[in-house]
Amino acid sequence: MKLAVSCQMTVYTKFKTPSSLDQWHNKWSALHHSEPNTLTLTLEQKIQCYSELTDFHRKFAYHQLTTKQSISKVGHEEAIELLKDPNLYRPKTPIINGRLETFENHQKVTRGVIPKSVDMQISRLKRIRDYIEEHRLELDFDSIAKYMDSLKETHPLTKKQYLFAGNAFWKWANKYDVKLKEFYKGKTSPFLNHEFPINKKGKRDDSRKAFSPEDITKLYTGSLDHKNKHLKDLICIATYTGCRIEEICQLSIDKSIIKENNVLCFSIEDAKSPAGIRKIPIHRALTSTIERLKKESSNGMLIPSKSKNKYGILSDLYSKAFGRFKLELGYDKSYVFHSIRKTVITQLQRSGVEGITIASIVGHETGTITFDIYSEGPSIQQKQKALEKLKFNLN
Repeated sequence: MKLAVSCQMTVYTKFKTPSSLDQWHNKWSALHHSEPNTLTLTLEQKIQCYSELTDFHRKFAYHQLTTKQSISKVGHEEAIELLKDPNLYRPKTPIINGRLETFENHQKVTRGVIPKSVDMQISRLKRIRDYIEEHRLELDFDSIAKYMDSLKETHPLTKKQYLFAGNAFWKWANKYDVKLKEFYKGKTSPFLNHEFPINKKGKRDDSRKAFSPEDITKLYTGSLDHKNKHLKDLICIATYTGCRIEEICQLSIDKSIIKENNVLCFSIEDAKSPAGIRKIPIHRALTSTIERLKKESSNGMLIPSKSKNKYGILSDLYSKAFGRFKLELGYDKSYVFHSIRKTVITQLQRSGVEGITIASIVGHETGTITFDIYSEGPSIQQKQKALEKLKFNLN
């Protein structure tokens, strides 16, 4: 007992408020001297003795941890709880709500990333954060690798989207967040250099299939009697342009139907990428459909829409209607409206149209500096000639 007390007094000589330890020392020393054989102390007395000493240890540790520290009220409460039960400790990740809100604003406002994509990034970052905190891990390469391994049923492309979101956050934090920039200075992003299994069979892994020309006829014919009367128009326009469904629903009569070099075109101005901003010659097979839609329009849009979700998407209801419709015709989940776009690209390629012209029509980048940066692209006449090669039986 004397040795224990002596050691404690030595350790705490720098502690500014030792009165509680003095009281403990005096109390139990007096009892010790009155009872030279400590074994005669009752179990209850022993428990009380060491409980009081433990309580002092906890208060001392709290004092050492919080002195000269800027800690919130919640932080003080957490410190007290952790000292009582260290097993409650969870490593703090930098992916906190405040930073996520700032990052979200940066992506949407400063960089102009479409809101839906940003919301997906935030959702994925929160899942990463929850996993790290639940398993008491630090944010490093190994913890991210473990999280990737935990997504057993997730497609590798989706896993890469998690890494993309994490790396976007990491880049932002190391550029704009003062604390994280200093803390992670010189450290490599934990979201880089992760590897995924290679498709050994050599087959392209793509869940979306293209419709055949016969499928397109079946879809169009089936849509003629559909309760959603504009489903047939969406199928028809997509078949002769390769447009995405949202691009079609965004077409306005005054601004989106123009003439360029005496060729009637659709003008796509709101796209996912710079390459998506383009002019598409209107196929002769669409002439009567376009004229009818212009006459029927009551709000200036080629395809009227009552749907506008929180991302400003006009095609939402039509996409869902098409999804139910194609299931009724026997097409599984590997076929979507976007499959029509794949059909158009496939048919243009099989008709001998050059890749650069196809990319210009559907709004894809070519992946080369020569064409994406320096070239003005194919002429309207070249694109018109290419599109006129599309032959479908839509009567």
